[in-house]
Amino acid sequence: MSNLKPIRALLVIPVIVFLASCNMPRNQQTATQSPEQLQTFVAQTVTAHAQSGQTTDPSETPVPADTSIPQPSETPAPEQTNTPLPTDTPTATNTPIPCNIGKFVKDVTIPDGTDFNPGESFVKTWRLKNMGSCSWSSSYDIVFSSGDAMSAPSAVQLTTDIIPPGGTVDVSVTLVAPADPGTYRGNWKLRDGADQVFGKFWVEIEVLAPTSTPTETPTDTPEPKADLTITNLEFNPSTPKVGEPVTVYVTVYNQESAPSGIYAIVWYISTTAMGPECLWTDEPSLVGGGSNTVTCDYTYLSAHSDLDTLAIVDFYDDVDETNEGNNNYTMTIDVVVP
Repeated sequence: MSNLKPIRALLVIPVIVFLASCNMPRNQQTATQSPEQLQTFVAQTVTAHAQSGQTTDPSETPVPADTSIPQPSETPAPEQTNTPLPTDTPTATNTPIPCNIGKFVKDVTIPDGTDFNPGESFVKTWRLKNMGSCSWSSSYDIVFSSGDAMSAPSAVQLTTDIIPPGGTVDVSVTLVAPADPGTYRGNWKLRDGADQVFGKFWVEIEVLAPTSTPTETPTDTPEPKADLTITNLEFNPSTPKVGEPVTVYVTVYNQESAPSGIYAIVWYISTTAMGPECLWTDEPSLVGGGSNTVTCDYTYLSAHSDLDTLAIVDFYDDVDETNEGNNNYTMTIDVVVP
């Protein structure tokens, strides 16, 4: 009989644990306990039952206690929202427009980089716009500011009209390309009647190096020529007499600048004579503006009234003349009987 007591005592321990857990307050069941605390509690409960003499029916199956530790629930954090910061609302202000503002619009003539020969003259024209609050009048002008003047005047009147704000005007100035090749730029500004300058615009050109060209003789320019003509036919005595000798004088003149070269002169007693009575060949060349007088003696054999006598220069047509139709000279004389 004494051998059965230890076994009964072992069966009583689970029952006691089950009863103890059922008699515990509900709030203690949910408390968190360590394994050491549970073992101490079981030992104390077994001792108390042993002292009281209570026994447990071994046929009852003990229900294990819920020893799970509940996890605390998470409280969701409040959703963060972006609250816009207050901004300052700008206050519109009216900024006054200055009186004088000039704007370059375009190059009407001579774009930047235009080529010119040394010393070549040209007219530069700019188009300008009035961007200020004051009108431009005849008291306004443009003035050379800096850079290369290119023979420009110091100032040129801008306009003879009224150019209101927002209006445009074309202004021109005559310039001359410098003598040396290279890039040249002249800066200009506007000026009002109170000598206040404003704005900026310029002219920029390229001066080319001079190129040598062969000299050509124009084909339409005639070479210089001579022009021989007879200016005087004279007799001594002035009235020839039958049977008496008379001296004949013929004067030739070159009325062009070129020398004549050699030439011949003849004299006929009349325009109907079969041949000349006097002949001068290989006369020396006459310079431009030079003259020459030749003479010969002749005796008339019969009387004549109103006799047309004739002298001719360049008789053999040796000279290339500007006028070939002025080589003859005719004179009327009377031959009398002494």
